[in-house]
Amino acid sequence: MAAAMVAHRRIELLHAHLPKAHLLAALAGGLTRRPVLATVHGQHLTALDLELHHTARSHLSEVCRQSCFHALGMGVDPALLSWEANGIDTERFRPDLAQWPAAAPGCTPRWASQPECRWSVSSAACRAKKGPRCLCAR
Repeated sequence: MAAAMVAHRRIELLHAHLPKAHLLAALAGGLTRRPVLATVHGQHLTALDLELHHTARSHLSEVCRQSCFHALGMGVDPALLSWEANGIDTERFRPDLAQWPAAAPGCTPRWASQPECRWSVSSAACRAKKGPRCLCAR
């Protein structure tokens, strides 16, 4: 079904974010001869992602620099590996919050009504490698 949809809609690239989705993309990509890109989230490459990289020749996009080095150490083809640094440059990005429109009534979280809270960033996990201390500066 996935391969039929890829062929019918003329999809040119299959992009997956999790190992099981990478498996589906690799199968559909192999059947339709489309390239596969898998974004790997985390500090290490899973065995499934590594096997799919080798069998389907999928490109791996790492979002953690350590996992990029781990992938190279596990034998990932450097020509099929890239590292995308995710995050905010807090020296360049300093929004003028006074110019932002006020939230609609009922849409402002309770914690945002406190005067010391100017803005927030949500992350799936607040870990040191993501630099949460930078997000607290005004």
